[in-house]
Amino acid sequence: ATAPESTDLAATLDVTPESTPEATPELPPDPELLAWIDVPLDRTAARGGSRLTLISRTGSTREVAQFPPETTRVIPCGASGRYFALYAGGDTGALYLMNGTTLGAPVLLSYRLGCFDDRTAQFAPDGTRFGVIDYNPTAFTKEYADGVLRVYETETRGEVASFEDIIAYALTADGAALVRFYQNARGEAAEAALNWWDGVENREILTLTPTGSDCRFTSAAITVRGSLGIVSLGHRCTGEGTDWQVYAVDFETRIATLAASGDSGGAYVAYARTNNVWLSPDGAHILLTVPDGVSVRTAALLAINLNDLSVTQVIDRQMLLPHHEDVQNRLWLSPDGAWLAAFITSPTPGVGGLKLAVVNLDEPGEPLTVDLGMDTADGVIFDGSTLYYVQSTSSLTATGSVNALDLTLGTPRRVVRGLFSGRLVVTADQQTGALALTDGISDEQPHRDVVGLNMRTGTLVTFYDGGIGTPYAGEPLGWLIPNETDITQSGG
Repeated sequence: ATAPESTDLAATLDVTPESTPEATPELPPDPELLAWIDVPLDRTAARGGSRLTLISRTGSTREVAQFPPETTRVIPCGASGRYFALYAGGDTGALYLMNGTTLGAPVLLSYRLGCFDDRTAQFAPDGTRFGVIDYNPTAFTKEYADGVLRVYETETRGEVASFEDIIAYALTADGAALVRFYQNARGEAAEAALNWWDGVENREILTLTPTGSDCRFTSAAITVRGSLGIVSLGHRCTGEGTDWQVYAVDFETRIATLAASGDSGGAYVAYARTNNVWLSPDGAHILLTVPDGVSVRTAALLAINLNDLSVTQVIDRQMLLPHHEDVQNRLWLSPDGAWLAAFITSPTPGVGGLKLAVVNLDEPGEPLTVDLGMDTADGVIFDGSTLYYVQSTSSLTATGSVNALDLTLGTPRRVVRGLFSGRLVVTADQQTGALALTDGISDEQPHRDVVGLNMRTGTLVTFYDGGIGTPYAGEPLGWLIPNETDITQSGG
């Protein structure tokens, strides 16, 4: 199964502006869709290998790379401007940094959980650097997971720094904040060191210690704004259970203040992302997740008011988070940091289904929710005051849809029907989306296409056809902006 070499889709997608100003500035290059194609739906079947391909909005294609048959995962690891990171392999594989639509040699051979989420792999706000925690697979068998943080310059793809035993970090425009645990003789985290790397020198700013002699740290998360760091720590004392602690850290004065703490409903585990922390855009609230005790991968969402240090429950429990066997993203933060989206599961399996919850970080009260019933959802993406999501059913005879939730009114609407699954990626101008459509359901060998979606009209066009009789799949990864070198090399 191959994508069509050229299809005149421009008129169907209607991506031209509705009106043309008298003086039009020079437009940026048209984006191209990066897609993983020719992927057998039956991953155990013999195959010649899948491909990484670029598809234009008019349907023309060009191959970027061909992967060996043992490639079972191709996962986006983040994007910033013209830079894009992805992982390809199995349990171990290669991490790539793309500059525009140019794929270079792998920057790192790593374990797949280095691309766990935007805490383990992240770009600096200005896109000049990229960081990833290089884990040993045994890291997730311990009480907490640590690894070597590697920082790369995105323009050259060269490694500029590395730091050992890192639990959590946050890249900034001029450096990085690091959390490192130091062990006692029993292998427990007896100290949490907060370090600052200014791009040249790595300095320890301060050290936090557990509150009792038989206590240790079990988890960490950090976010940074300017010289202010917010650190969330899991803390456990033998015979007393687990609690959470949140510190506000001034990296300039080297002072840490305990903002709030409390009992956790369950324990933090290394292989589930139950410790997360955010600072609201107005700087008035800290939001964090803490284990709820229902399962190892569900949590409560709490809000700390920094004016009076009061703590409120925004989501009491069953907030669904990623774990090592399911590394799909389960938390979505809007580009402006104002909204957080997540799923809430039913406490009773098979009863009550799933809800999509969206929280305003500046006003963390009752979240907006969409009841998905027994359906599943994915492909969540923010566009200003609208959140798009892909809703599908587990039944092969039913249909799914792309939907839009108005964050101002709190009302959902259907954009287009279909049997969609997985990731939805949208161009920067928010005009063209791409997603996977499962087709051939009534045939003996269903396949999955990659389709383009006009976000205004809901019109669909096929970018990649999985092919009846050849049960292949395609997965969209992201829209990329070619740089001048890419355009010259491709004859654009």
